[in-house]
Amino acid sequence: MGSKAASAVLMQVPTFRTRIQKAADLFVESICEIVSTATLEDITESALAKAVEGPIRAAVRTRVAKPMPAPKAAPKALPAKAGARLKRRSPEEIEALVKSISGLLKKKGPMRAEHIRSELGMQSKELPKLLKQGLKDKLLKSKGERRATEYTAAA
Repeated sequence: MGSKAASAVLMQVPTFRTRIQKAADLFVESICEIVSTATLEDITESALAKAVEGPIRAAVRTRVAKPMPAPKAAPKALPAKAGARLKRRSPEEIEALVKSISGLLKKKGPMRAEHIRSELGMQSKELPKLLKQGLKDKLLKSKGERRATEYTAAA
């Protein structure tokens, strides 16, 4: 019976693991209580204050305050809302856009598709057809695979 009494005493003494678990549970409960009573403004303000500090914080404020610059002029068909279908283009519009891509590549040198897209202010789904057409018409050359593909103007 002595061994049963000793094991009962050992069961009552909290182990390191159980003490850590209890402390973690108390911590989580207190954080949940604080968050549930806080307003949304308090939470977002606190998160932003800790995430962005010092000179970066001032830069973020100025970026938010400044309006976005208008995209560079190029014939394009932007949909009214994001995710909407693009307007169908005529062969003349496609040819003009391919020539503008070729002109950009002649001016700036080899570029990846994402850089071409940002330079011309296009959506990502507008560019693949134009690049394919430029390669087919031999106005553009490509080197590489997938996202690493670099496009150059044909000589």
